[in-house]
Amino acid sequence: MFAPDASDLLYALLESSPDAIVLISPEHRVLAFNHVMQEMLLNTLGKELVLGADYRDFVVQANQDLYLEYFEQALAGAILVTQHQHNHPQVCWVESTFKPLYSQSQALFGVTLRIKNIDEHKRAELALEQMAETFEAIIENTTESIVLLDPQRQVLLFNHVAKARLKVGFNREIVVGDDFQKFIFAGKESTFYAAFDRALQGESSQFEVLAQDYQGHEMWFQSRVFPVFKRNGELLGVSLFALNINDRKYVEIALAESEEKFRKIVDSAPTPILIVDAHMQIVLANPEVEHVFGYHPEQLEGQHLHLLIPERFHAQHSHDEQTYLRHPRPYKMGINRLTPARTSCGDEIIVEISLNGFQIGQDAYILAIIQDVTQRVKDQQQIAEQLERLKAIAWQQSHEVRKPVANILGLVHVLQGLSPSVEQVLCLNQLAQATDELDQIIRQIVARTYPDSLK
Repeated sequence: MFAPDASDLLYALLESSPDAIVLISPEHRVLAFNHVMQEMLLNTLGKELVLGADYRDFVVQANQDLYLEYFEQALAGAILVTQHQHNHPQVCWVESTFKPLYSQSQALFGVTLRIKNIDEHKRAELALEQMAETFEAIIENTTESIVLLDPQRQVLLFNHVAKARLKVGFNREIVVGDDFQKFIFAGKESTFYAAFDRALQGESSQFEVLAQDYQGHEMWFQSRVFPVFKRNGELLGVSLFALNINDRKYVEIALAESEEKFRKIVDSAPTPILIVDAHMQIVLANPEVEHVFGYHPEQLEGQHLHLLIPERFHAQHSHDEQTYLRHPRPYKMGINRLTPARTSCGDEIIVEISLNGFQIGQDAYILAIIQDVTQRVKDQQQIAEQLERLKAIAWQQSHEVRKPVANILGLVHVLQGLSPSVEQVLCLNQLAQATDELDQIIRQIVARTYPDSLK
């Protein structure tokens, strides 16, 4: 491989290198090379490299201009390194180094060209670049502000959302290397430091913060603090995620206020009110239920509605529940029917229930307004019984009274047929009239008691 006068030391140095090396004279003649270079060119071009050959014949046409440019600069004393893809026999990345070669007397001897396979390194580098681009795309396309801090709370990186929000909140630009303590909202320092210290210990945390910007405007944020570790398990720093939840929080507050108002209305109602879900579980009961059923509201919440229904009606009630849920509508029970219920003591009462179905999101609920009508039903039954007794008395008395009245009228007619005197006729007529009036009174009593009896 070498000229007869080449030293053994140079040969050993060239052959000990894993890289492809060739020594080229200023006239592009091959002065020396190692077997790695020879095999590479043989595999790539199908040409065998020999001493004295013109190295330009072993440079692919596409790289000729670049080779000549770098070669001339190396002859001028420059050291140049370039990386490019090598396509033969397969695609791989190589690093080419052009370096001037001097003799012991510092006379320019030629150029050393070293070609090193960096495919694995380059692919790893490209993968890291792609990963970095992907990571950047992710953090830059989120609605959350993201900041990464080192253990000393110095800013390592941030996304544009964080930059914009911190500018709005503090009227200052964040830059890498900033001490993040100047971006902590007033009054929230202890919360931040506690979460940051927990993250340094490997613990994540999440909390909601109501803060004021430098102009005094209130803002709601959901903050999440995470430890960030390197591949070897060493702590890199702490990541801060912050999401503006103003809209959501104001909706939650409005819902909470509405719920509180609704609860106050329900609690102040003078009649028992229950709200049950689609599984007939009681989700709300007002204080009035205790007066009727003997249960404290907290004892009922979470219980099945069957707790308030006599066991013998459970099967029918389950059927009615499903029917109602399929076709919910305002419905009032208790009209011309009795609805039994059971108290905490096991006593049965009669109730009247007004039902109304409603929906929150995908969940169906039923509002039940209950009225204890036990005493009213008893009073109605007592009145009905008294009325029946009065009817019986009226019927009996009317028949017993009408009988002697009929007898009197009969005697009057007999006496009128016996040619009585004028005075007697007058008396008999008065007696007949009085008896007729009494008969009409009896008929009216019967008619009012039994309207159809005299038709």
